[in-house]
Amino acid sequence: MQLFAQKNCALSDTVRIALHLKEINYDVLPIEKLYDELSHPLPAHQVIAKQHITPVIHDNNRIYIQSHAILEYLDEAYPEPPLLIGMARDRIQTRALMEIITTDMQPLVGMRATQYLFEHDGIDTVAWRAYWLKQGFELLEALLFNNPATGKYCHGDTVTLADLYLAPQIWSAQSEDIDLDEYPTVMDIYEHCMKLTAFADVALDVDQASD
Repeated sequence: MQLFAQKNCALSDTVRIALHLKEINYDVLPIEKLYDELSHPLPAHQVIAKQHITPVIHDNNRIYIQSHAILEYLDEAYPEPPLLIGMARDRIQTRALMEIITTDMQPLVGMRATQYLFEHDGIDTVAWRAYWLKQGFELLEALLFNNPATGKYCHGDTVTLADLYLAPQIWSAQSEDIDLDEYPTVMDIYEHCMKLTAFADVALDVDQASD
């Protein structure tokens, strides 16, 4: 399997954690090489590479995009360990926490959006990113604190999709020296995640890439 990504892409890091958890061997390549690496590239692949749409995975001779869709694909194609567990009410809780990050946070703080704002409107993108990251963590903390569904992780004592998204957002916040002490429940979950090799190994790679 190949994972096409770009530096400092939290959503790509989310997929990498899933690949580690599921013990799937993969190679990481820069998104710029997507079109060149495929034996039968399509026009859509050129647009994906041009717009730096990441993450992208190449598996079984097919290309898949969008982190949420990729993770659900991985969970169906490589079911162990499962990342969506429990009954419908459990899964909606996991998806809701995940979508706070994918819908309310990441689109506003991602590289493509902030670079555009800086180049066209001269916005202080550091302050912009800090504001939206804090808004998202405040909501996550409120939903997770004193919630009977919260365990060692975002939902119970088993890692789910929500945890896979949470950790890379914390790495992003830490790289910008954002104070996360205001979110003790979030950080307690994060500390449990970081005890797992799948999270720690990806975090190490992220740290080295940022040097």
